[in-house]
Amino acid sequence: MTPPEDIYLSVVATSRNDDHGGKIMGRMRHCFASLSEQAARYRLPIQLVLVDWNPPSDRPPLAEVPDLGASHEFFRFDVITVPPEVHAALPLANDIPLFQYYAKNVGIRRALGRFILATNVDIIFAERLAEHLGKCTLEPGRMYRSDRVDTDIGDQLDTLTPERRQEACIRNLVQIQTRYGTAPAARLAERIADRPPVELPDVLGQMISALVAELKVKMPKFDLHLTACGDFQLLAREDWARLRGYAELPIHSWHIDSLFAYQADAAGLKEEMLPPDCAAFHIHHAPGWANQGNMEGGLDVALQRDGDKLQLSIVPRDMPLLVTDEVDRFITGIRHEPRATVNNRNWGYGDREFQMVTRV
Repeated sequence: MTPPEDIYLSVVATSRNDDHGGKIMGRMRHCFASLSEQAARYRLPIQLVLVDWNPPSDRPPLAEVPDLGASHEFFRFDVITVPPEVHAALPLANDIPLFQYYAKNVGIRRALGRFILATNVDIIFAERLAEHLGKCTLEPGRMYRSDRVDTDIGDQLDTLTPERRQEACIRNLVQIQTRYGTAPAARLAERIADRPPVELPDVLGQMISALVAELKVKMPKFDLHLTACGDFQLLAREDWARLRGYAELPIHSWHIDSLFAYQADAAGLKEEMLPPDCAAFHIHHAPGWANQGNMEGGLDVALQRDGDKLQLSIVPRDMPLLVTDEVDRFITGIRHEPRATVNNRNWGYGDREFQMVTRV
């Protein structure tokens, strides 16, 4: 197993053993297996940090679930468990079983890699993305982004072989999430129907390039790639620490990733898009915990001194999620004071110790 000081990339995600979204174990197994295989193939020292938030009492914790994967020479698999009492102390704990960005901050704060990718447990790296990361050319001071390609392989999770995983992801496209919005992939499917597997990565890159160019003409200018950004935000470890991670708000996770993108931009981090063929496949599934029926929002934004730094205080007003107008207010505040941080020094529960198990 790679020594901690040699880990290049930490991949941070969160989950719990409750079958949210349907077939969560199948999605996790393919995500983790693919990451493990790619780490070995490109000799890229990767740490997977899986945060098991508020594990259900009637099911095994993720550290003990069989067949989720194990560490090897280029792959370290750590599971951090955040116990139910930590979750229960937060507002809306009875309504939302997992506070995604609190959990990701726990993992980010404890990650060992020189660079840290915040993502989710149903993401599979396109082979060109893994190859690109294997070159170890990332730089601090940047926020790396990748387009997300939704793929409907859910009914194949129990039978899909590793050899066919990449091909299946491309042949079962649902939609492509770009800087300029989301586009259905139905009309693009005919372009790959008769192509041999070896040609598919090039065709995928060409399809995304053409689609982005087409959407760019039709859509207004976007200064940041915010579409599905919570599935792929990659920064140097020191930049995550400087920004103090994601805004810790006890609400549904919608738009919190966008807040972070604007905070990083205001702090001077350059957004850098990875090449079009370096996509991140997302295994399509039913909604997880989002309260689809309640779209009410409200947010108080204020600046206050926190030692030698300014802290941007964002306080929800009796709401389950953020809406666009409230995000706009946050953007105005953070751009006015780009040195402001959102969380205090204890972000990611820095004052607590959590159980961490390395799967072997």
